[in-house]
Amino acid sequence: MKDRVLMIYPSSDIPFLPPFEEFLRLSGFSAGMPGMIRDLGRQLGKVPPSDKTLKSAFTKPVTRSTANRIQDILAAKVPDNFDLLELSEKFKPWEDLKLRSNGASWFPAILSLREFSLKDRFLNSRAERFIHDRITAEYDCLEEIKRIALKPNQTKTDKALQEDAMKRLLHEHTFVDSDLIEIASTVRMSDPERPRIEQQFWQDIRIEFYYSLLSNLSLDIMERFVELGIDSKGSDEMVSQGLMGILAPKREPDGQIFYPFAQLLERWKTVFSEDPNKPLTWRELSKAILHPSDQKIAKLDPKSQEYKDLWDIAMDTRKTRLKEWRSGVLPRDEQLLSFVENLLPENRDGHYAWLVAHLSLIWGRLIKQEMHRYEKGGSVYDIDDGLLFRYQDIWKHYRDQAADILAT
Repeated sequence: MKDRVLMIYPSSDIPFLPPFEEFLRLSGFSAGMPGMIRDLGRQLGKVPPSDKTLKSAFTKPVTRSTANRIQDILAAKVPDNFDLLELSEKFKPWEDLKLRSNGASWFPAILSLREFSLKDRFLNSRAERFIHDRITAEYDCLEEIKRIALKPNQTKTDKALQEDAMKRLLHEHTFVDSDLIEIASTVRMSDPERPRIEQQFWQDIRIEFYYSLLSNLSLDIMERFVELGIDSKGSDEMVSQGLMGILAPKREPDGQIFYPFAQLLERWKTVFSEDPNKPLTWRELSKAILHPSDQKIAKLDPKSQEYKDLWDIAMDTRKTRLKEWRSGVLPRDEQLLSFVENLLPENRDGHYAWLVAHLSLIWGRLIKQEMHRYEKGGSVYDIDDGLLFRYQDIWKHYRDQAADILAT
């Protein structure tokens, strides 16, 4: 039998850290890790394994030759100063643990997070430290659980000791409601309220991770703004609500969701207006949306009928596209990039506008994912009782750090 290699650790059902695959999909890689490897290989001029082989590589062991081809693609994207041997050493304890986990698969996430959004702008990133801390905490908990399983305690059942370890993990390292943790840990199988309690419990654990990560990224960006001397108008609002909190999703009385990107569009009407007292109209904002006819229109005489006809068609398309974005349809990355570039004044760095916009899209995908899970799960609890539409419950734990940053 050929030598085979497992490319990824089996995922844990406990979303203290969600599966890295889920994070990739939320980030815009709809095909997850296989799709990311495929696209990355093509960008680098390397021939990736077939889609079928890539998909298999992240569900079951593959041949060493396939593993080496995938490793070559990933290694080509790793920063020059990063030590792959050091990364391998960090993986070794997880290999020795031999337990299902999500933490181990998040090691490459730290690399991709820096490459994708942090780059050299955030040298001491809080977001990176947050992920590192979560990985370490999960490992310590799993190690304790394994120790309990190998050395049964005579005074307390193994199950109770393992439950205590899990409760400590959540109490000490998350902002999930303490009462909910206790209730979910002790609810009886026969309790009619059990489905409602467990649905909210598992969803809140997932949401708390993403909202804490988002809060740490917000602090990173705010700190960078201060370093660059960017005007901190609205600093009180940034402290009370957070850089991303001002875009937090809202639920209308009829149940309709006001998505973060839609709220960002509303704000950009003022941000990108030459007169702050006169926001752009939706029509004016829509002009920044790229259209396939733009190059042809630019070559035509503005007084010609052909120009007018093409311009009207393009504007109708732009207005329709903007209306879709405002209603919750999320733009593709290339649409977003060109939109931001067209909105920005000449010679202005658009990185931060694009980054905040991209984070709002990730947030939107998270909302859609969780609403789907909520509805698929039978909607046994009121979604408004959970954390999904209560970002401020997480951000309040970061307000003091935000105030300190903006005070410097």
